[in-house]
Amino acid sequence: MKKLDYIYAVYSKQNRKIRGYTVKFRYFNVDGKSSIYEKYFSITHYENEKELLKAAIIHRNEMLVKAEQKKITEKTEFTVREVFNQSLKVFTARLATLNKRIKRYNTYILPKFDGMNIQKVKRIDVQLSLNSMIRDCSDDTIANVYQIWCLIFKTARIMQLVDINIMEEVIKPKSQKITLKRNVKTDFDTFLKVIVALNVHVDEREQYQRFNKLLIYGLWIMLYTGLRPAETFALERKNIDTTSWIIIVDKSLGSDTEHLNIKRTTKTKDSMRIIPVVKELRPIILELLEYAESDDLFSVNGELFKVKRATDKITHICRLEGINFTMYMLRHKFSTDLVTNNVDPRTVMELMGHCDPKMTISYARSDLALKQEVLKERKI
Repeated sequence: MKKLDYIYAVYSKQNRKIRGYTVKFRYFNVDGKSSIYEKYFSITHYENEKELLKAAIIHRNEMLVKAEQKKITEKTEFTVREVFNQSLKVFTARLATLNKRIKRYNTYILPKFDGMNIQKVKRIDVQLSLNSMIRDCSDDTIANVYQIWCLIFKTARIMQLVDINIMEEVIKPKSQKITLKRNVKTDFDTFLKVIVALNVHVDEREQYQRFNKLLIYGLWIMLYTGLRPAETFALERKNIDTTSWIIIVDKSLGSDTEHLNIKRTTKTKDSMRIIPVVKELRPIILELLEYAESDDLFSVNGELFKVKRATDKITHICRLEGINFTMYMLRHKFSTDLVTNNVDPRTVMELMGHCDPKMTISYARSDLALKQEVLKERKI
């Protein structure tokens, strides 16, 4: 038997360091039925990697002997990690959502609780752990970690590992982190600087040039329509009517339970909408229709655009050029321009694809000159 037979390393995605080892093998119980034995060893419980591996090897050897003698009994103890892994199967979601859960677990739960027996986790442990987040984390982050704990203990109840769900008595704390509002405003001059920068910083290889050119077309569409990046990059030829000059928004890039980057229905039912195409955008749309290589307007060599790749590209060139810009700023600009021009809220809401007027208002940013004018005309 080789040293690492039935022992599997678990690495950190961030720095590729060893996070732990899993002892895992198939065996036959006393009834002759095939079962899987699995136990995870976390680096947090050992002085170094050498001691960690040593413990995993000793345990594997002991359990293989027990398996041969048919003395392995049904597993009754499960670690927080094992229950969390099971929760990902019990409470299924889109792959992107599952990946976010895993990332948050690894950041906020793993360091203290990863190898701990789920039955030994007390209310006070979870409460203190959540409380420790209030100075450095936002309310959203705290709520997301709280939700993961809820899923873990719901799963533990389903597995009949605990008698009560302790999360029913754990209080979700409020963040005390002081955060300044991000500047999400942009203007046309900044937009043009980004377009110029994209044309300057382009790889000579054909596929990268095509990606770059399509990205520029996408930015023009976002500027004039307020579409989300994921909606823009999901557009097909059939979505654009050059007779009536409208864009039909009915899909968005996203994920499902098996795929990370596919076309799916829009974010909400209200996101399905029709956007008129203004005259300034029409020649750009015609260019795009001629340039696109398939019915998918934003695809390179048969592959759909990835929003993350587009975001990374823009972040990179803006850092090089010292420009403050993101694709979503164009959506904020679209909303702000309409609101400050006294377009009625219902129309703005429908163009933005929002189901709640509060969301539309939150996107709009009042112009400083407008604020000055309002205060100037104020009567006391």
